[in-house]
Amino acid sequence: MTIKELREKNKLTQAAFADALGVTGKYIYLIESGKSNLSKKLSDKIAEVYGEVIEPAEKKVKTAAVKAEKKAKTTAAKAEKKADKAAADAAQAVLDAEKKIDKKKRKARSKAQADKPAVEAVAEAIAAPVEAAAKAAAAPIEAVKEKKARRRAKACNEHRDPVSPRRRDHSGGNPRQDRGSRHGVCPRGSEQGLLG
Repeated sequence: MTIKELREKNKLTQAAFADALGVTGKYIYLIESGKSNLSKKLSDKIAEVYGEVIEPAEKKVKTAAVKAEKKAKTTAAKAEKKADKAAADAAQAVLDAEKKIDKKKRKARSKAQADKPAVEAVAEAIAAPVEAAAKAAAAPIEAVKEKKARRRAKACNEHRDPVSPRRRDHSGGNPRQDRGSRHGVCPRGSEQGLLG
């Protein structure tokens, strides 16, 4: 039984109950609300007046060890929560970075595909005049080669002619014998020389 139950059992107010026990009404209020403990002296007084034994409550004393343990647990919980949040933030940052990289890659691929026709068109536009210039530059070179070939062929024909004025000997009028002309081969080279 509690003090409040005893008081209500006897249908007394806190003030009347306190007067009967020789204490203040405020003290009875503090005991009933749990803000104060029942003393041994008051417990004996209640037993004397009302014949009811109410054991005094043990005073709850928080030692330094208990306080330190509680504080350590609180600190550890906060640190763990902070570490979890930091890990979650780091993971989210990695995901965001990967998304940005993928987005840039996709954008670069799209741009490359879009620019491919333009690049090919520019390459063709550059290659066309270059090819034309190369052909134009090769034309006079081929003409010169052909002209030289005709000259070589003409010169070789003159070397074979035994009565050519250029080949006569001034001493007797006989044709001068050239090395290699005995066999009908141009002295300037082999028969391949006729082809230029």
